[in-house]
Amino acid sequence: MKARYLAGAFAALTACDVPEPVTKGAFVPLAQVYAENADKPFECVGYKASSESCEGLGRSVIRGNTVTSTTLFALDEGLPATIKVVTRHRVKNGRACGIIGRAKVTVESDATPEAAAAVSNMFTVLMTDMIRDLCIGYYRSGEGYYVETTTLNGEVVPDLTETGISRFFATQKKLRNMKL
Repeated sequence: MKARYLAGAFAALTACDVPEPVTKGAFVPLAQVYAENADKPFECVGYKASSESCEGLGRSVIRGNTVTSTTLFALDEGLPATIKVVTRHRVKNGRACGIIGRAKVTVESDATPEAAAAVSNMFTVLMTDMIRDLCIGYYRSGEGYYVETTTLNGEVVPDLTETGISRFFATQKKLRNMKL
């Protein structure tokens, strides 16, 4: 699940280039995705080979029926900022669903404390309110996984479904600055 919820929400807020659509293969349960990538703990959303960079980077851990994800994004709205989002989700039918508690957001920036707090609050509300009723599932797709966002009832949410693939790497890739 990792960066997926925030990536979908972030992509909806940004005017970034959208990768070419990819094929959606067989469903892969979340625990299996992480097991297959145990030696590659960094999930890269929006990977760009030419710059070895990602729109978002995530790491996740499953314990029982809970997955905890830490996601990083780089934002540049005049003053660069790195946004770290930590969320907890239930694992249901092999998917990461909903949110447990509130998202924890940290902003590192040279911006004023008030500006950093505003960005932090925006991401906290966005993550907590937006993903409460959503699930994400992984499907095989070439070198990575097609990630699909659905409602808790299984209805696909096209605007939040990744149009590219999610890839895993052994080393952390660079973050690309995004603009809101």
